[in-house]
Amino acid sequence: MRIKLDPTPCPTCGQPHTCASDPLDMDLKPVEGDVSICRYCEEAHIFNADLSLRFPKDGELDGYEEAIEKFRAMNKHTRVKGGDLIDVSH
Repeated sequence: MRIKLDPTPCPTCGQPHTCASDPLDMDLKPVEGDVSICRYCEEAHIFNADLSLRFPKDGELDGYEEAIEKFRAMNKHTRVKGGDLIDVSH
C-alpha cells in the first residue's frame, strides 16, 4: 500500500511526489528526516516536517547507498509515459 501525500515537487526534477511507501512496512507514513527517492530522476531527498522534500545535507544519506542503488535497479523496469509510471518488466 502507498501512503497518499499532498503533491510536493521533487527538488531535482520538479516532478510531483504524490505518494510514499516503505518496502519493509507498507503502512508506515514518512516523517521528518526520512529518505525519499524520486521515481522520475532517481535522486534521493529528505522529507521535511510538512512532508515536502529538500536536498540532503552532508552525511544524511550515509548508510543508504545500497538501498538507493537497489531502488535505481528496480526502477529500470519502469518507464515514464504521459507522466505515469508503467511496469515494463514482463
